[in-house]
Amino acid sequence: MTTQYKTFSGVAKWARLRSPNKYGKYSIDLYVDAETRKAIRGLGSRLTAKEDDDGFYYTFRRDHEKVMGKKTVELGTPEVIYDGEDFEGYVGNGSHVTVTVEVYKWSNAEHGEGVGVRLIKVNIDELVEWVPENK
Repeated sequence: MTTQYKTFSGVAKWARLRSPNKYGKYSIDLYVDAETRKAIRGLGSRLTAKEDDDGFYYTFRRDHEKVMGKKTVELGTPEVIYDGEDFEGYVGNGSHVTVTVEVYKWSNAEHGEGVGVRLIKVNIDELVEWVPENK
């Protein structure tokens, strides 16, 4: 499998795209329709849908740093675009977004082989901006 790039659209929640969490990851929950769920399942990864009162969603993640081979590579923040330009604000719950993910094959001695999915870009289609209270 060669590396592929796929896009999925839906409604965002809990977008953490400006600073990594305590585990060094950026993430976004994407609520999707049945057709998109089927497409994501078709990737062959271990990514699984979760369900709450708002529907089915997937959490897409990106490591800030990742050990690749014997080197630590800084991946940095995912690209966030709004109206064709870099967006420096915060993506609020209810924003309509299109995420671009990298789909790649991985293997290691400890866990075997699999298909990975890494968040690359978030394009904001309809913004519901969130402003932190302390700003």
